[in-house]
Amino acid sequence: MSGDQARMLRRNGILLAIIAAGLMAVALLFGSGATRDPMIDRVLLGAAVAMPVLLMLGRSIGAADGLGRLLLVVLPVLLVVAPILAAGRAEAGLFAFLRFWPQILAGLAAGLALQALASARDTDSIGADFCLGAGLLALVLSLPSLVSLGMADTAVTVMLRSPVHLAITAVGFVILAILLRAFLTGWLSVRGRRFLTGLITLLPLLGFAGTILGIMAALRNLPGLFSEAGVVAPDRLDAVLSGLAGAFETTLLGLLAAIAATFAASLFDALHGGETG
Repeated sequence: MSGDQARMLRRNGILLAIIAAGLMAVALLFGSGATRDPMIDRVLLGAAVAMPVLLMLGRSIGAADGLGRLLLVVLPVLLVVAPILAAGRAEAGLFAFLRFWPQILAGLAAGLALQALASARDTDSIGADFCLGAGLLALVLSLPSLVSLGMADTAVTVMLRSPVHLAITAVGFVILAILLRAFLTGWLSVRGRRFLTGLITLLPLLGFAGTILGIMAALRNLPGLFSEAGVVAPDRLDAVLSGLAGAFETTLLGLLAAIAATFAASLFDALHGGETG
C-alpha cells in the first residue's frame, strides 16, 4: 500500500471516529446512554469527546493513539450492551429504534473507523469486529419496534431470556461481523482466522454452560415438587420443567449458531481459496 493510500485511510478513520464520538455524545446527552448515573455518563461523555483527539495526536504520540483506539472499541460496545443488561428482558418499546439509533450507528461508525485505521497498516482489527457486532446486535433488537412481525418479537425474547442466551447471541453477532467483512473484502488475516475459529468453538461451550445452569435451577426446585400429602405441586412442576427447557434451549442455540458459522466460514474458503494474510 502506498503512503498516499495509507494517509487517506487514516484520515477516513479519524473522520469516522469523530462521527462515532458525536453519536455517543447524542446517546449520553439525550437520555439513552449506557447508564442512569449522571457522574458515569459525564465520564463516558468526556472519554467519547477525547477519543478522536487522542487518535489525531497519535501520529506523534503512540500511547495516545493506542488509548484512542481502546476507547473507540470499549465505548460503543458499552453503550449497546449496558442498556440490555439493565433491562434484563425484552419489553414492549424498550429497543425502540428512535431511542437507540445513536448506539446502533455509533457501533457501526466505530467499527468502520477501526477497520480503516487498521487497513492503513495492512492488517485488520478485532476491535472493529466487536463494534460492528454490537451495532448489528442493537439493530436486530430494535426490529420489534420497526416491523409488526411476531417472529421478530419472539426472536428478541429468546436472545434476552438469560445471560447465557445473551452471551451466545453477542458472540454470534461478532462472528457475523467478521464473516461480513471477510466476504466483502475477500480477505481474512491469519489472526482474524484464529479469532473466528476460537469464537465458533466457544458457541457450543456456552450452550453447554447454559445446560448445566438450567439443570441446576431445575434441581433446586425438586425438594418442593411434592406437597405434604405427596401430591405434585403444579407451580413447582412448572419451575422444574422451565429450567430443563432453558437448559436444552441454550444447547440447541449454541449448536445451531456454531453450525451456521462453520458453514459460512467453509463457504468463504471455497469461494476465496482460504485466502489469508
